[in-house]
Amino acid sequence: MVNNLNNNDNIPMNLFGRQTEVTVFSVDLLYEEETENAALSEKETDCLNRFIKHININDYKDKILAWYNRENDKTGYPHISETDLENYVDIFSIAINVTDERMTIPEIAFYGWCENIDKGICIGFRDEKFIGIGYQDWIL
Repeated sequence: MVNNLNNNDNIPMNLFGRQTEVTVFSVDLLYEEETENAALSEKETDCLNRFIKHININDYKDKILAWYNRENDKTGYPHISETDLENYVDIFSIAINVTDERMTIPEIAFYGWCENIDKGICIGFRDEKFIGIGYQDWIL
C-alpha cells in the first residue's frame, strides 16, 4: 500500500517477471508550474493502490503483444514473440488521470516506450478494468 506519494516518485513493481522501479505521475500536475514533487491527491493515491492490488501487467501480455505486432504491421517491422516482449516494450511509469471522467480515457495506465513505435505505449484501465492499449497521448 502506498501512502504520501509525491508526483514523480518511484515505486517498486514487478513488470514482465522482473522487479523494477517505475515513476508515478499525475496528469493533473503535468502542466502545472512548481508541481514536480507535489503530493498526489487522496483520490490519486486510492486509485494507485487499487491498481497495484488488482492489476498485474503479466495478465495483459497477450494483448500488449497483439497491439505491438499490429503497430509493426503498419511500419513493416517484423513481429516479435511473447518471450521478446520485455526487450521491446519498456514500461517506466504509471500515469494517473482521475479528473477526466470520460469513460474512454484511462484513469490509470502503464506508460512507456516501444522499440520501433515513436508514439510510445499506454495500457489503460478504468475502474480496475482493462480498457485498451494506445499511444502515450491517450491518457494525457
